[in-house]
Amino acid sequence: MKEKRRRIVLFAGAVLAVLILAAVLSPRPEPVDTLFRSDTEEREETLTLTGDYGGVRETRDVAFTVNPREETAAEQAARLEAFLETLPERILGKNASLSHVFVDLVLPEELDGIRIEWAPERPDVLDSAGTLYPEAIGEEPVTFGLTAEASLGEETRTETFEVTVGRPVTEAEKRLYLAMRMDDWTAWAAGEPTEEAVRLASETADGIRLSWERKGVSFVLPAAFGCAFAGLLLYEAKRQKEKREAAVRRRALERAYPGFLDELVLYLNAGLVLQTAVVRIAESRPDADDAFYGALRGIVRDVEEKNVPLRTGFRAFARETQLPQLLRFSSVLDDAVLKGVGIASKLELEVLLLRNGALRTAAEKGRKAETKLAFPLALLLGALLLVTLAPVLLGMG
Repeated sequence: MKEKRRRIVLFAGAVLAVLILAAVLSPRPEPVDTLFRSDTEEREETLTLTGDYGGVRETRDVAFTVNPREETAAEQAARLEAFLETLPERILGKNASLSHVFVDLVLPEELDGIRIEWAPERPDVLDSAGTLYPEAIGEEPVTFGLTAEASLGEETRTETFEVTVGRPVTEAEKRLYLAMRMDDWTAWAAGEPTEEAVRLASETADGIRLSWERKGVSFVLPAAFGCAFAGLLLYEAKRQKEKREAAVRRRALERAYPGFLDELVLYLNAGLVLQTAVVRIAESRPDADDAFYGALRGIVRDVEEKNVPLRTGFRAFARETQLPQLLRFSSVLDDAVLKGVGIASKLELEVLLLRNGALRTAAEKGRKAETKLAFPLALLLGALLLVTLAPVLLGMG
């Protein structure tokens, strides 16, 4: 009881502390009598306006825009002067300086809120938009004036910059100049629409040599991809075929091995030695088209012709197939030969293990079959219920 009361007191104290903190940190109304303007941009303000008239009070939220402060004539003049000082660097484009211009300049009509009118002395070389006409440039550079008239409010300033236009000199400049010129390739394809052909220029007035080619269709890459894909398909088909053949052979070995083991135990219990029993089993099926007995005849042939020990042949056969049954059989043969252990009893135990394993496998397959049949049976039950109840439901309707 005391513990419960203590928790209630702590919870109440925490709530009270949160309320006090919210009251302290909550924004309080702040009297405002001045709104300062920004020098660059307008902003939105929302204030609470309260009016009191003859003891009647009205309050509402007011949203209005505070416009930026307008510049004085002196401030505009100073800004124009500073602007004109930095203007040459801002119109260069991809040129390094106005003393060596070889590609278009950037001549905007308005910049930073200042309107600009451009008047080049050589419009045949450079127009008022900053476009350069390379055909008008000779071998020697040409220098002329570029006048900018900048206006801001009622203030106007005029400045003339000296511009020297010439051909590119360095490799980087030539590459940049060529890229710029090739963007205007339509000027090099001349001809009237009524003419039979379009004439393609081989050289420009500013010394650019041109060559035109029609792209051919190459089948090398698609053919290479096709061959690689076909090879991959063939390799995969071969690999899948080998896997299927290996699986079929493994199942055939697993099916034949228990019968071989039963027959071998029978011969051993009848008094035959191991090698004689194996040879007799192999000879009893001389024409059997079976993976297991084919391998068994090969082992017997090596024993008779090459004098290979029987256990060596079975050990190699077991390692090749990696079947657990054959690996255990190989171990039993090694123990019988190297340790003198009786083989008949161990093989009888192996037969018993195989039978138990077969029973477990069959039971597992039966359980899986029951699981797989559960869903179809549920569907059939639902269909049966629908067929049975449908007339009743229709009669009720």
